[in-house]
Amino acid sequence: MKRSKRLAPVRQIKEREEKEAARRLGDAQKGLNAAIKQLEELQQYRQDYYITLTNGSAPGNTSVSATVLEKYQLFLAKLNGVVERQQETVEQYRQHVEAHRKAWVESHARLKSMDDLIARAREEELLFIDKQEQKTIDERSQYPRREW
Repeated sequence: MKRSKRLAPVRQIKEREEKEAARRLGDAQKGLNAAIKQLEELQQYRQDYYITLTNGSAPGNTSVSATVLEKYQLFLAKLNGVVERQQETVEQYRQHVEAHRKAWVESHARLKSMDDLIARAREEELLFIDKQEQKTIDERSQYPRREW
């Protein structure tokens, strides 16, 4: 069996590994995008809440009672904590995506190396066949032709 044919199953394995690495990278990227979206929504909600706090609870109302102000501030502090935790989550997702990206790059490089190896094996096989044909031609040319 030709070497290029023997390497075909190994290439299929490397291709499956590369596709699986790409799938995992895509899943991780989707998770990161969702976490970023949630962070942006939390930040927007915090910004809206802060505007409500600084403008007063009702239009035209410039005075806010101390208890209402305290509740706003407590809720805003909790909201800030949630935003910080979400920022940490986003960072973890970024690291996760980067790890999957590196794994995919390595997997893709292994697949490309396998393709290069198979291409070289095919070239060697063709070169061998060409040499065999040339040898046969040379051997036939050494004998005189018989004409009937």
